[in-house]
Amino acid sequence: MKEGSEGSSSPIIAQIFTPEKTDGQNDYSCVVRCPDILDNDKRIFGVDADQALEVSEFFIHTLWEHHGIVPCP
Repeated sequence: MKEGSEGSSSPIIAQIFTPEKTDGQNDYSCVVRCPDILDNDKRIFGVDADQALEVSEFFIHTLWEHHGIVPCP
């Protein structure tokens, strides 16, 4: 949740799409979408599907922390 100027909060949505194998490569990637913060979707890579997902989650948490966003419990 992002705190508003008067103490109100509004939800921030982040989506991490299912990891997909990169065409012609041995790695995988996830598309990350967070339109309230990012202008464009980001593609996050990993050596396998699990790592691509893990790095994508880390990216979102870092992005939220940088912008002062507190995840809902």
